[in-house]
Amino acid sequence: MSPKRSAAANKKSNAKPSPPPPSSSNPSSKSSSDPSSKPSKSSPTQKGNQQSAPPPEQSTSHIETQEMKGTKDTTLAATKRPLMAPDETEELRKKIKQLEVDLETERMRNDNFLHPFSNEWDMKSAGDCRRLLDRIRTSFKNWTTEYIQCETKALDSLPEKAKKELVRSLDGFCIQVDLDEIISSLPSNLKHKFTGDLVTLFLFSDCFSRFFTNPYWYMMPDPTIGTHEQIEPSPTHFGQQLYDFHNTFGHTRQRFIQPWRSWTARLCNPAREVNNDFTDQTVARRELIVDGMFKQVLATEFLQPLFAAPKAENWIETREQELKRLYHEAAQLSVDVSTHPECLEFRTLKEIEPNYHHSLEDIEATVRYSLHENKDRLDGHRILAMESPAVYCCDDRDYPRTVQLMMKGRVFIEDKD
Repeated sequence: MSPKRSAAANKKSNAKPSPPPPSSSNPSSKSSSDPSSKPSKSSPTQKGNQQSAPPPEQSTSHIETQEMKGTKDTTLAATKRPLMAPDETEELRKKIKQLEVDLETERMRNDNFLHPFSNEWDMKSAGDCRRLLDRIRTSFKNWTTEYIQCETKALDSLPEKAKKELVRSLDGFCIQVDLDEIISSLPSNLKHKFTGDLVTLFLFSDCFSRFFTNPYWYMMPDPTIGTHEQIEPSPTHFGQQLYDFHNTFGHTRQRFIQPWRSWTARLCNPAREVNNDFTDQTVARRELIVDGMFKQVLATEFLQPLFAAPKAENWIETREQELKRLYHEAAQLSVDVSTHPECLEFRTLKEIEPNYHHSLEDIEATVRYSLHENKDRLDGHRILAMESPAVYCCDDRDYPRTVQLMMKGRVFIEDKD
């Protein structure tokens, strides 16, 4: 061996072996790295496909564009067909409208200003109203005993026209027949001093008709009672609209009329212990209107001849001041009642049975008949007059509405000796 060839052999034997290629799970990768395998020649077609393949970013964008196009086509196709039938759409609209009404009602209930039991107003409970109404009637009775000629013979001084006017003014509290027929049908212990009872009935029924059947009397007095000539300030156009709407609303007997009425009454009246111009003006207006109504009562044709003779120097002035005070008390009570979420309903002779029976749950004879020993003695007899109406406490917020008897009506019954 030559020296050159020997040196070359020694250099080749001393060279470090090259590291093996990294292992791969792909069989094709293993076979391609195998020195014994022959590399395959790519065809021209494969080489062209490899060169024309888009980069990864371009391929993803192309796929997203195709998906968006498909979604758009689906949306357009969906909008071309109706979502639901017309009757289903109308039913859904009704439900949405009812939900809006319910939400608004609940919002107003939760509002402190219009909360059903807000203590911002001097509201009277049903028990308070029963006690105060009875006290007002008793006060009228005491006033009559002091200032009116209670003997029945005092009615002889009235002309026939005045007697008819007296009976007509007691419509609902007295049967509409001749006054002499009414008196002659009473028992002897009542007929000789029935004038005082008639005047008490007149005063109580007048307050009842003016204040308790018209919750907005301070805005628009009932036009069917007297005239507005002596009542100042005169009714406003808004008061007339409110009065007409309340009457129309009341005749429909729909639910929630009392909550609407109580909220409206609160908006028309100042809250308790609130001092501002609105409070002063509202209270002053109410007092002026009550004063005007009181003047109308004093000017009644059949009342003047029935006054008793003065007994002291300031007797007439005291008589008028006491009666005016009672009218203001009744007016204030009606305002307190109207702001309460529960309402009072009164039943007079127009709503009860014309003949008495001891089993009737909402009326009873006055105590002067002494029927506790013989309850059915006057069953079937005609009811002549009503000392006080039957009072019911009603709640329109419940369904069905709740009605509870608070005070029985007291009546005079035909009982000829």
